Amino acid sequence: MSTLEAPSFGSSSYGGSSSYSSPSSMSSDVNSKAKLQEAVQSIQLMMAMEAQKQIMENMTSRCFDKCITKPSSSALGNSERQCVAKCMDRFQDGIKLVNKTIMERLQRDAQSLRNKDGLTLD
Repeated sequence: MSTLEAPSFGSSSYGGSSSYSSPSSMSSDVNSKAKLQEAVQSIQLMMAMEAQKQIMENMTSRCFDKCITKPSSSALGNSERQCVAKCMDRFQDGIKLVNKTIMERLQRDAQSLRNKDGLTLD
């Protein structure tokens, strides 16, 4: 800059640019963040659906192998149906227990981190 020139818009007297953002670029940033968040949520949903599908396939396979001892062309017998139902119930109870344990551990860890950082909720 020469001796009496005023700094141009968007630059500082130190030669760097200012942090001014036009309204259109700010709304573009908001739109980009919203689209990114939507994409992340979509991916999380797809991953949850795939995990649920794998759990169902695993449960079906295990219960079938355990309860259906001899293949036949007729419908399942009463004892086979009861076995499959009980097997699936136990499998689902196991999944609930694992999920509960994971959630409790995550909550404990989060509380521990908050206490460590001095961020307590009263």
